[in-house]
Amino acid sequence: MNHQAIEISGTEIPVIEYRNERVITFKNIDRVHQRPSGTAHRNFNENRHRFEVSKDYFFVKKTAK
Repeated sequence: MNHQAIEISGTEIPVIEYRNERVITFKNIDRVHQRPSGTAHRNFNENRHRFEVSKDYFFVKKTAK
């Protein structure tokens, strides 16, 4: 298995692809910006009306591993 990672602002995060596009999770956005957990998700929810599903974001259900 190939475990790729990239570095953003000195923080290493895993490369995640969804439908052949690179994506980033709210958790990793918080890590990169050194914000408390949940900050990116809260801000997204407050501004969701500004975004278009499948264009600006994907809704992906968490699956059991």
